[in-house]
Amino acid sequence: MADSALNKVDSFSIDPTSGNLTFISATATDGGAGVVVDPSGRFVYVAGLGIDAYTISNTGVLTPISEVYADVGEPNAVVVDPSGRFLYAANNTTNDVSAFAIDYNTGSLTPLRGSPFPAGSGPRSMTLDASGSFAYVANAGDNDLSAYTIDPTSGALIANSAAPFAAGNNVYWVTTTGNIH
Repeated sequence: MADSALNKVDSFSIDPTSGNLTFISATATDGGAGVVVDPSGRFVYVAGLGIDAYTISNTGVLTPISEVYADVGEPNAVVVDPSGRFLYAANNTTNDVSAFAIDYNTGSLTPLRGSPFPAGSGPRSMTLDASGSFAYVANAGDNDLSAYTIDPTSGALIANSAAPFAAGNNVYWVTTTGNIH
């Protein structure tokens, strides 16, 4: 759980029978607008004033990865593709999406060529479809959605030529269900 007011991330264990949570630890971070765990369950990334990266121990304790990725525009959301190879951050203050390759062994991030990728005004959230082929960003300032195809080899975002898509007023959240057919 990311706690932006207290600048920390809390870890909990889940009882497999009841679903009850047991507090494990609190770890300092530079914000807490969004949090994501990679598909392997070994790394966690937190959006705040930048992107903080942590390894997850077998007991659930978080240990900071040596780098803090502060050269992004105050991301509100972070997502990891289903393969665990790429991380994307919707940056509210710079109106773009930063994209990174994730090192499989260390969890460290390397900016992708061409990153950051343009989005609309005030990106608030981001999602990927279940296959990891498409990305969508909710732009609160423009009341629309940016849409991209994800290059499966490089992870680069390729803007959908039909986007942006109108989406009502104060668009803050976007998600998808299942694979797109």
